[in-house]
Amino acid sequence: MSNYNCETLILGATFYGLSRLLSSPGDCMAVERSVLVGSEYVDSLNDKGAADFVPSTEFCTRIKERLLISGALNDAGEIYAAPASFHLCELLLEKHGKILFDTSVAEIRKTRGGYEVTIFNRSGFSVISAKRIIDTTSEGVLHNPPYPALAQKNLNLIVQKPENANCGLKNLTHNSLAGIDIFKFPVGLHEDMYPAKTRLYSFWENSPDAKDSRIVYIANTFAYDMDFTCHKIDDNRYWIPSSGCGGILQAIDKGFSDEVNFDDSEG
Repeated sequence: MSNYNCETLILGATFYGLSRLLSSPGDCMAVERSVLVGSEYVDSLNDKGAADFVPSTEFCTRIKERLLISGALNDAGEIYAAPASFHLCELLLEKHGKILFDTSVAEIRKTRGGYEVTIFNRSGFSVISAKRIIDTTSEGVLHNPPYPALAQKNLNLIVQKPENANCGLKNLTHNSLAGIDIFKFPVGLHEDMYPAKTRLYSFWENSPDAKDSRIVYIANTFAYDMDFTCHKIDDNRYWIPSSGCGGILQAIDKGFSDEVNFDDSEG
């Protein structure tokens, strides 16, 4: 069994979480249950724009400039989500950020000095000792997250609309930069993927608004729209979902600025 020690353990390889890790790479490490970076915006097709957003940190300014130069961000604020995660991965390599992918959290135990977190991956079981835990996932790891009022959970999909015809689908957004149309299908906050997809297929078969459109791709994870929140789960254990930051660049900026006052967190 391997053992790890860190000041702060980040749960989730999110844009907010990894930016926070990069702000102090010697003191933090992160674990991610998948092998992906930024699923809360990329894999969920939740690529919100960044129109009129001005970063407050030099780090986020650099990311924004990289995206503009590479064509993954345009002047209208539209963002091509996947390349943003590539740039973040490059910086993780440069700064030797400590992160374990394909890793599940099996148990979180409170100790006198903080927490002992049992994890499992291809190397078997390991224990991480940390003074602070910041859960940046949307669903929460081993706790029931108190979603803020008006929080919305969607199953997003890329659709192909009929040419030269009106499309009656509501909740449809067009990203001209990526060249895709994304349909947001609302689901319950505690609804699982199987029943959500079952309802989606039923809607698609029976809705007149969808009859002339075709499903091209369905997101592998749910998308969340919610206000920024910092919830205190326990002493030095917090839930700060990256999906509540308002977008990719906003999450990067918040993570690197370390502007959260933990003492004022909701308990």
